[in-house]
Amino acid sequence: MNDSGTRSTDPLLVAESLHKTYRLGDVEVPVLKGASLEVAAGEWVAILGSSGSGKSTLLHLLGGLDRPDPGAGRIVFDGGDISLQNRRERNIYRNRSIGFVFQFYHLLPELTVSENALLPTMVASSIPGARERARELLERFGLGHRLEHRPRELSGGERQRVAIARALANGPQVLLADEPTGNLDEGTGRGILDLLAQEHAEGLGIVMVTHDPSIAELADRVVELHHGQVMQTDPVSR
Repeated sequence: MNDSGTRSTDPLLVAESLHKTYRLGDVEVPVLKGASLEVAAGEWVAILGSSGSGKSTLLHLLGGLDRPDPGAGRIVFDGGDISLQNRRERNIYRNRSIGFVFQFYHLLPELTVSENALLPTMVASSIPGARERARELLERFGLGHRLEHRPRELSGGERQRVAIARALANGPQVLLADEPTGNLDEGTGRGILDLLAQEHAEGLGIVMVTHDPSIAELADRVVELHHGQVMQTDPVSR
């Protein structure tokens, strides 16, 4: 949001002509072939495409989990080139500016709900109010009575809510979500999407990978990936 209370349209996160190739034995497999994308502050963008189109790879590059091929594109966040950052700077970027939610929850089974949600605050303890924010998120997401439970004692929807609280604990500007409802039944998944919509309404930017057009329709804009390239970017009609 800007000072007037309206959402800014200036790009916050930019991918420029990304190429990404993986090697399987002696075979090179190109996944991204010049994909470009701009995400404004507070915007919800859905990345729609079939399996193997490069959706998850693009998300991983946006979040600094992987790098594009050398000299083949760059990621810019808030004016800074992520590809030029050292390991420590990229770690700070991932921990403070970006949140991650995946199809599988990646909760640590030996930790309680509260401890799992607090993990990012342990890495970045200097962020003011992060621990309080994590606990407030758990309460807001209906998990206040589950704080001392272990992940095995939770339903799938509850586990994903813990994962989202963990992703948002440090107050990131953008949440990267890779098929966040793909492991849930339709009703539970709808609850997770409603939760994301509430966070988005409060100014959270979201980049969400999905193969489901009905889920993509919840976003402000849909980006379609075909054969590793962005083929079209459409606003969603309301």
